[in-house]
Amino acid sequence: MKLLDDGDAANRASGGLFAGGRAGWVRSVMTVSSPNNGSPAADTLQDAVPMFKNLILAFAGSVGGLDPQNFVYNFDLGQWGLSRAPGESFTTYNTRVFNSGIWNTRDQAAYDLSPDGAAALNAYAGRSRTTRYFSWETNASTPGLLSGWHYPNPTMNAVLQPIAYPHAWPLKPGLGTSVAAAPAGPSRTAARGGRTTGSSRTRP
Repeated sequence: MKLLDDGDAANRASGGLFAGGRAGWVRSVMTVSSPNNGSPAADTLQDAVPMFKNLILAFAGSVGGLDPQNFVYNFDLGQWGLSRAPGESFTTYNTRVFNSGIWNTRDQAAYDLSPDGAAALNAYAGRSRTTRYFSWETNASTPGLLSGWHYPNPTMNAVLQPIAYPHAWPLKPGLGTSVAAAPAGPSRTAARGGRTTGSSRTRP
C-alpha cells in the first residue's frame, strides 16, 4: 500500500508500478492471525537456530536413506550468495548456510517479525491514507486452570509447539509467558494470561 501510494526510489525501475500516485487502488486490507506488531516467537526462534541446524540434518538423514548427503534441498538463499553448489554435499551446504552472517543481520524476515523489527517497519512504511485496515485475531492456546499461562492447543503449528510451553525460572519463558519489550512498549501478542501465537492488533 505504501509503495502504491507514495512510491519508492529503489523500486521505480519495476515497470513503474511503484512510482507512486496510485492511492485508492485498494479499498481495504484484512489480515488474519498476522503479527502486525511482531511476535516474541521470532526472537525465540532466532535463539533456536543451532537446534534447527541439527534437526534439519537429522531430517535429511531420515529421508535420504540415513545418508544426509543424498538429501536434495536448496534453502533458496541465492540473494545471499548461498545457493547450493553443483556436487556440494548437503552437510557442507547446511553448515555453510548456518555459519553465514545472515543470522546476524536485520535484513531478513526473522527481524521484521520481532516486536522491535515490526515497530521499525511500521514506522518506515506507515499506512495508506485511503485504504482501510482490519485485523482478525486468533489464538492457538488455552489458559491453564492454575497458572493462567497459555498452553498450546493440538492445532498449533508443530514448529511453534516446542517453544510454547512455559518454563520454570530462570529458564527463558515460552510464548505463553513472555512479554516482549518493543520500542512502543510491552508487546501484547504474547502476554501472560493473554493471547499467544497468531494474535495481532490493528495499528491505531
